[in-house]
Amino acid sequence: MKDAVGKRHPVDETFADLPEWREVLGGSRQRWTAADPERRLAEELVKKLDKPVARLASPLETIAQAAYDLRQPPREDLDPPE
Repeated sequence: MKDAVGKRHPVDETFADLPEWREVLGGSRQRWTAADPERRLAEELVKKLDKPVARLASPLETIAQAAYDLRQPPREDLDPPE
């Protein structure tokens, strides 16, 4: 296997004593997860973009409200009859 810096490490995936391995596994506090580069990239992008996007939310809401307030009122001749 390769670690985060690319150094190779030998891995023996055989178990001489399966019951002992299950006991050790049951007491472990960590678990192995498959490498998922897309998920890691997405998480890093969220960390990087979360604050800048949050800073834009309030000004964008203000702009949206101003645009709503400036829209033309509906024409009477286009309103459906009551």
